Amino acid sequence: MGVRLRAADKKRVSRIFNKMIAGWDEDLDQEVVEKVILPILFDQLRRAKRFLGGDGSYSPDGKELCELIQFCYRYEYYQEGEALFDAVGEDSVETALYQKTKKIAQASRLHME
Repeated sequence: MGVRLRAADKKRVSRIFNKMIAGWDEDLDQEVVEKVILPILFDQLRRAKRFLGGDGSYSPDGKELCELIQFCYRYEYYQEGEALFDAVGEDSVETALYQKTKKIAQASRLHME
């Protein structure tokens, strides 16, 4: 089951990514951004949405879930990141990673209030 991203999702991810790199000293080739970097970011968002949508064919391990939660926070998908945290077992990742991810999920919850 493929997850199609809405135009608004793609626009949000692109806007935030461009905002993040605005302060970089080096200019990134726009073609590289559009053909390589943004598709990778869009794929991350698709994975998060696919898992949350109950697609049983996709079952990330604890570490990948933590990475998706960090991605969701960075790109302002707070609800998705907080929901993903429910699937992270405390014993599925190293304690430090679990604690860091738990704080990100808590921050996501605050952004949703």
